[in-house]
Amino acid sequence: MEYLIILILQTIGIGLHACKKMYDIDKKFEDDTMNDVINTFLREDRVTLVISGFILALNLLAHYILDAYTDIPINISYYPLYAFGIALVLGFGGQGIVYHYLGKAETALMKKADKLDNL
Repeated sequence: MEYLIILILQTIGIGLHACKKMYDIDKKFEDDTMNDVINTFLREDRVTLVISGFILALNLLAHYILDAYTDIPINISYYPLYAFGIALVLGFGGQGIVYHYLGKAETALMKKADKLDNL
């Protein structure tokens, strides 16, 4: 059950950051529909979401290793609560770091806006 909660919390963190970025893009280009923004984000930034999936898998693997091969979960009070908090922060922050280095959606929309201005 812990692993499911970690999965859900980290996915929520990833989703919150992705929604924040899509909202920022939508505010800049008011003539685009939200569906256009979402489709552009998913088309251009699927790599960031895949890397966030790898970060999620790495977090689950690290949690399993700590749980199965160490005494840390037994010796630390409220260990599951720490793991849940770390999952949420890692989801949001990890997506932010990945987006910072690999984000392309905003650049793609800027090019689209430039093309519309030049017509």
